[in-house]
Amino acid sequence: MASARSLHAGLLSNETPNLRPTNYMGKGRGRGSRSKNTSNPSAPPGLVKKTDKEENAKNSPDEVEGNDAAPKAQENKLGLLDLLQTMCHQHPNQRIIELSPEDESAIVEKALESISTGEELRNLVLDIYNWTLQDPATTSCVASLCATLAKFEKDEVNFRSTLLKPLQEDFQSRDQWRKEKQTRWLSFVCFLCDLYALMKTAADGYLHILVEPVYSCLDQLLTDNEASDIQIEYATLKLKQLGKILQSNQPSQMELLMDNLRTRLLGPGTTAIGRLLLLESIELYASGWQFDDEAAKAYDELKQMTSEKA
Repeated sequence: MASARSLHAGLLSNETPNLRPTNYMGKGRGRGSRSKNTSNPSAPPGLVKKTDKEENAKNSPDEVEGNDAAPKAQENKLGLLDLLQTMCHQHPNQRIIELSPEDESAIVEKALESISTGEELRNLVLDIYNWTLQDPATTSCVASLCATLAKFEKDEVNFRSTLLKPLQEDFQSRDQWRKEKQTRWLSFVCFLCDLYALMKTAADGYLHILVEPVYSCLDQLLTDNEASDIQIEYATLKLKQLGKILQSNQPSQMELLMDNLRTRLLGPGTTAIGRLLLLESIELYASGWQFDDEAAKAYDELKQMTSEKA
């Protein structure tokens, strides 16, 4: 498990993120919302019919709900966070939302034009952070946006450092809130994984100091006997996308994680869907993180059959 000291060192390291586009997605609960300081290719079809989208919907602006597309003429009237929400709501019922390069460029341009002070930048980062922890489907596209804006700075307030501060705080305090705030906990784990995958250094390297926090959170989520099928589905998706990278950094940690997944797989209370998802991850690990066509087809068919019976 990562110590608070090691995470602090990693999150506030001087490694310079790379601003060039990255290709993740397999081509792959904090203490409430914080107060502002006033001084893909598409993911696989979901196996679980009920989602936490209702919780996210009630936190979204009324004008965003139900919109299939935001008219170009309206974009200039929207704030940056409103624009991000509108674009994400163009992709309802997707397990993983990905923005088009054009949409991401529009948001980046909006940020560069509309943020004029360090205080505005700090408030924006906290708004984005709290918003994305409402729905795990948004974490990938937000992490991609954050990686692009990582070096954006106003009045000595840096986007990346400002973002990593609440991430660090939530990691350190997760045992105090994760049981009561399940959607936020799942979104936090997904966001941490996506930031590790996307926020590269200038030399196209991963922030390897984040490996242990990612391992710790995935292990906690996947081995929790009370974890829902939705949580298992998202966590195994992130594990499949990052497994090879994580194993190359700390192979002993991956071996331990797989042992824990086997225990959870065989333990009481795990549903048929949960067992299948865990078994797929264990088999993928044993296959060097790449299935042949026959195995991939077999698991797709099994997941379809299990979903229909659920």
